[in-house]
Amino acid sequence: MQLQSLGQQRGQRFSAIYHALVVRVVALCLLVAFASLATRARAATTQAALSGELAAFGIDLGSENVRFAASQAIAGIQVLTNEQSKRETPALIAFVPVSDARIERRFGEAGTSPAYGRWPEYAVRSVRRLFERGNCSAGTDRVVTLHDQRVQPQRTCHVQLGGRQDLAFTDTELASMLFRYVQRRAYAAIRATGVSSPEQSTTTPAPEDVLGTDAVLTVPIWFRQSQRAALVHAAQLANWNVRGLVSTPLAGAIRFALDREVEQPQTVLFVDIGAQGTTAALIRFTPANDSAFRSQTGGGLAPIQEVEVLGYRWHPEAGGTALDECLVEDVLSRLRAQSLLAPSMDNDERFRLRLSREVHRVREILSANQEALLTVELPTGEEHHLLVTRAAFQHACRNVFERIAAPVQQVLADHRVGTDQQPLHALIPLGGGSRTPAIAEEIQRLVPGHLWRKTVNAEEAAVMGAAFYAAALSPFFRVRPLVLSDVYPRPCKVCVANASSKGPPYDRCVIVTPRMNSNTNHILQVRMPVTRFDTELYWFEAGNAANFWDDAALVSHWNLENMSLGQDNYPAELELAFEIDPLTAPVLKRAELYVLQMPHAHASASNTMHRKDEEASTAPPQQLSNAGTEQQPQQRVRGRGSGTGAAAAPRGSASTVPTGEAETEPSPSVVPRGQRHSLRATMLYSVWTFPETSAKASRIRLEALDALDREREQSAYLRNALEAMTLRLHEELALGAPSGTLSKLPARLCLEPERSLILERLHQVELRIHQESSAALAVNDLEQLLWSLENATKPVYARMERYQKTLEILQQLEQWIRQHQKDALQLRKGRGVQRKPPDMQELLARVTHLAEQLQAQPSAELVDAAEQQARLFSEHFATALLSLNQTQAETFTAPLGSQTETGQTAEPPSSATQTVAPEHGMDHTEL
Repeated sequence: MQLQSLGQQRGQRFSAIYHALVVRVVALCLLVAFASLATRARAATTQAALSGELAAFGIDLGSENVRFAASQAIAGIQVLTNEQSKRETPALIAFVPVSDARIERRFGEAGTSPAYGRWPEYAVRSVRRLFERGNCSAGTDRVVTLHDQRVQPQRTCHVQLGGRQDLAFTDTELASMLFRYVQRRAYAAIRATGVSSPEQSTTTPAPEDVLGTDAVLTVPIWFRQSQRAALVHAAQLANWNVRGLVSTPLAGAIRFALDREVEQPQTVLFVDIGAQGTTAALIRFTPANDSAFRSQTGGGLAPIQEVEVLGYRWHPEAGGTALDECLVEDVLSRLRAQSLLAPSMDNDERFRLRLSREVHRVREILSANQEALLTVELPTGEEHHLLVTRAAFQHACRNVFERIAAPVQQVLADHRVGTDQQPLHALIPLGGGSRTPAIAEEIQRLVPGHLWRKTVNAEEAAVMGAAFYAAALSPFFRVRPLVLSDVYPRPCKVCVANASSKGPPYDRCVIVTPRMNSNTNHILQVRMPVTRFDTELYWFEAGNAANFWDDAALVSHWNLENMSLGQDNYPAELELAFEIDPLTAPVLKRAELYVLQMPHAHASASNTMHRKDEEASTAPPQQLSNAGTEQQPQQRVRGRGSGTGAAAAPRGSASTVPTGEAETEPSPSVVPRGQRHSLRATMLYSVWTFPETSAKASRIRLEALDALDREREQSAYLRNALEAMTLRLHEELALGAPSGTLSKLPARLCLEPERSLILERLHQVELRIHQESSAALAVNDLEQLLWSLENATKPVYARMERYQKTLEILQQLEQWIRQHQKDALQLRKGRGVQRKPPDMQELLARVTHLAEQLQAQPSAELVDAAEQQARLFSEHFATALLSLNQTQAETFTAPLGSQTETGQTAEPPSSATQTVAPEHGMDHTEL
């Protein structure tokens, strides 16, 4: 029994070892397979980048229009077009209620008419303005969620269009719809251009995963961290891989620097006048230290290597829309003065929308003309014409012009531009509002001696600069070195407080000024005094109020562990290291606590008490790495905080981010005096993290809407195809006309049973399309109708192809016979051949007669007979060639259609070549 039990134990042990070994082998094989697939995918992506198919995209989402550009290895940077071949697209979404149960979604130009005409309540005319604070559209509610007692509420804007519950969306969902539309149009535009390597075919479209999803978005400089995070989240819901964010003036400066060469550092003022606001940015361009390039150019010129932003100033309510509003009020006052508009008509939403659109058109005309005619469609349906002059427009909007020039004046005063220490070298306008002459005059008055230089495309410079920045941040492109250094426009505060304290004022705060650098990860060092109770770390961002705390918003919140200083409250300092990523988000990289030295009387006892801890603290540090971030050289660092890329742990959760040796060595409960101690940071909240459940639900809903759009587009395509085929069949087959009056070839080759079947199928198609509602016909029904109609007409068009092929063979055979007789006679005379060539006059006459008959009286019966006769004539001609000697036969062995040395067409083939007779006609190339 003992031996049996021992054998069973050994067998069980062997079985367990065997199963464990099998599991490990299978896991290893799966790991190798996944690694191989990842390597292949990366190699395919790299090959696509080298071949010119892969692209990095720049998206400029404005308050009125959206533009998108692509950077490719072969095509370079190009602005892509929409369906109407326009380089800008209105940034609006319109839901058109076709019926009670069916709503169509339209973007861009297709949604302009319903958005400003019949269904304004079903449209979002500016997607970007949904992200503005307190700027939800009419009929919306604001859902507020408190993440923490000291956290400012994060608002989510829910837009309910038309009062319908099924048309309630969040602001990120609406922006994601527009980003998805941009992605479809960008891919379609790249396929249409056919850019690829010379070895590849330009007709085969590349799949979407090969075209790439790396993108950089432009953002207004006044956007806060929460608004930037919402915009990035919307783009990620649209499957864009957002590599970074860039301000509109900096993107325009990138485009300006790509084709410029300077000798010395230059300071340039960029003024971006958009539809919503105005931004003035002072940017310095530094040339490269390339002596070889300077010697080649024959002077001191060198390409720009560094673009550094010195400062920003902005006004979020001074732009093209403000000019339109002041001109609308001027037109309304003129209409009231003429008693054409009752006071009750001012609040008519559709009337004001139509008037604002007309005013915008007139303002663009006044940019190049002294006067323009404005057509006003009154609410009563009458039209009234007003003459608007440029002088009257400038007088009515003089306050707006002053507000537009205010940021320019402020940024010049901040940096003392115009002095010897800070000279100004150029003035570059950006944005569509820069075309207004009065704006140029107002700004040039502030900067005397500098012209309004339009050296770059004011409207497309930002999107092209963003496309270049996307290629620079993408790992699949190699671009020219260009270092970007940007300054964060709003002041920020880093604060520490105890978890038990309620609300501000916080215990300790330090004002920080972050900078972003594209060349190296910019580390922001912060040192601040702390106490033993400070265990919570906060990053706040200032608002627009004069007092910081009146409009401050929380960006990130961390919990710092192991921060006890013992029973005595000794003075200590907290050293923090933040990294500003390309999305302008703060990432906590390191947190260290440093306790200051005690007086000399307590030093010996303290050293004896904490000698072991001091020895542990002097151990060499470990180099640690976080996924998705670059390692930074650190000294005496044994822990790193969590980054914003990781999912935020819920408040009160026990999960923390393990950092370095803190996981293997127990942290002391009391920090040694005079030593540094690495802290472990746990992120509790960040505006850059979104709940995965809500993101998944939004993605499912957006994909369902995209599927409905694809079905609608396919249904429209099939309807157009059916209607086009119906008209073509009626024209070519002359359906319903007497048989004696048929003139076209398809009608004369159609048999009567085939004609009856086609008429029956056409009657079914017309009945289903015109009598049934559009919602009743699905895509499968339309495909079935199209398939049945194609099958009914297939024999007719197949017979027409046989007719054309048979006629072509007969004509070619006639040419061969004539050429054969002529060349055979010359060959006989030249070589002294005594044998007389066979006479083919009768064969030639029969071939000519059959070809003429087939052309004069084509019919279905004659096509079948002519095909048989052409086969017999070809066989007879091949037999006649056998009567020639070998020398003569070799003369006719060249293939059909080839050129001889003398440039003449080749002779017919020899008798050794077999005659091929396919099922529906004879292939003359095999003759």
